[in-house]
Amino acid sequence: VHSAQWELQARVIMAHEVAHMWFGDLVTPDWWDNIILEESTVSWFMVFAADAIFDDFDYIDEFMVVFELTRGMEKDSSVNSRPAITNPNSQSEIMNMFDEITYQRGGNLFRMIYHIIGPDP
Repeated sequence: VHSAQWELQARVIMAHEVAHMWFGDLVTPDWWDNIILEESTVSWFMVFAADAIFDDFDYIDEFMVVFELTRGMEKDSSVNSRPAITNPNSQSEIMNMFDEITYQRGGNLFRMIYHIIGPDP
C-alpha cells in the first residue's frame, strides 16, 4: 500500500536514523534521564534534513505541527504526562521514556527555536 502519508513517514524515518548515525556520541547522554536531548535533537534534524532534501512538502511546519506537535500535546495534556527530564529507576521506566513527550515535545522545542533565530543566524 502506497500513499502520500506513507511516503512522508518513510522519508522522515530514514532521516531520523541517519541523524542518529550522524550525531553519534555528540548528543548521547551518560544516563537515561536526559534521553530527551538525544531524541529531540534527532527528531528536529529529521524534519530539517527532509525539508532541505525534498521540496514537495513543508516538513518544518506542516509535518512537525500536523504529525508531531499534536501528538506531543495530547500526551502532555493527559494524566499520563511526565516531566521531560526524569530519573528512571527501572527498565520499565526507561522504556516509558521513549514516548511522544521525548520525541514530539522535544523536537518542536527545536522548531520554535529555529523560528526565533531563523535559518541563518
